[in-house]
Amino acid sequence: SFPPHAILGIAFACIGGLLVPYAYATIQAAASPETTPAAQLATWLWLTWHAFFVLLVGAYVFCEAYFTKRKLSNEAERTFVRAFGAIAACISVGLVLFLVLNAGALPELLTKSGSFTPLFRVLTEDLLLALCAAVCVFLTLKTGLNKAVHLWLGVVLVLFACEVFVNGHIAQHAFSSAWFVGLAEGLAWQSILLIVLLRRAHEQFAEFVANNRTLKHETIVDSLTGLLNRRGFDLRYQETLAEAHLSQSPVALLTLDLDNFKAYNDHFGHVAGDEALRVIGRAIAEVSTRPRDVACRIGGEEFAVILPGTTEDGAGVVAERIRSAVLRLRLKHAPNAHIPLLSISIGVAISDGTLGGDLLRERSDGALYRAKQLGRNRIAHHRPGGRNELRLVNES
Repeated sequence: SFPPHAILGIAFACIGGLLVPYAYATIQAAASPETTPAAQLATWLWLTWHAFFVLLVGAYVFCEAYFTKRKLSNEAERTFVRAFGAIAACISVGLVLFLVLNAGALPELLTKSGSFTPLFRVLTEDLLLALCAAVCVFLTLKTGLNKAVHLWLGVVLVLFACEVFVNGHIAQHAFSSAWFVGLAEGLAWQSILLIVLLRRAHEQFAEFVANNRTLKHETIVDSLTGLLNRRGFDLRYQETLAEAHLSQSPVALLTLDLDNFKAYNDHFGHVAGDEALRVIGRAIAEVSTRPRDVACRIGGEEFAVILPGTTEDGAGVVAERIRSAVLRLRLKHAPNAHIPLLSISIGVAISDGTLGGDLLRERSDGALYRAKQLGRNRIAHHRPGGRNELRLVNES
């Protein structure tokens, strides 16, 4: 929907540009009680920018119908809009220059007394109103008025027609009461059009922000488990360590790995394996419930949990809850796994706020390796000097 609404914005910009010389000529005409060349110029400018606006709205309706049926690349759409804007700007500037330079040679639209001539009434009642009616019909047939912007554009065209009718049929001469009523209607439909454009721009900006947020979310979230993926883990891990370094607060890192998961996959198949990963990921997320806790899936069957502001005792409690939650799922393991239920081993390492990320990861991985080496379904804590304290647990 970018090109059509860009064209609608171009239409508003063009009439805004044409209003500047029109307003200047009108002010010059109002300063003299008699008809002046400025009054003739102002009237021709009024006719010109009204006709040009209706034609641009017709171009918008055409593009709305065209671009809903055809999908162009973003660059092609930008090229189209740039070309259309350049052409519209050149036409509007050319029209103003032509009218200013040839104002004295153009047919008169005002008599010497200031009344509108029959030519002016023909141009407004026959040409402008017929053109406005044709665009209204075109808008209704092509869009069905099925969007708010189409309905409001219909309102704009109705007010536009009312202004043209008042100035072309009711008003007898410039600066009469009816002429000022037409001017007020002109300000009304231009204000409504501006509001419609601003609202549409706001909706597009909000949609753009939401799409970016969704895209960013999708790039850091594992689609299978709903936990953060490896990229998300790396981002949050570095953020947490930086915050811990500033506040000199502890950070616990749990590295988790499903025991003999390859045997589970080989025996039950990858579909069952994916389902197991999904429910285990949910179980891990349900345990790490604090707002700043971060549960991640960083590999095939490998998980990690970041626990900011957590001491070793607190990390041990969370690790045991995760281990128990996985066992409570009672996922039957493969016969050759030598473990009746699918279980998890956990390595725990703590930083006091001064450790680098690589060193903390190394310590947590070392503790996990120790838990695996000594039987699996266990929690091992890193200890200084390379020793790892092993916490034996029941396997039932």
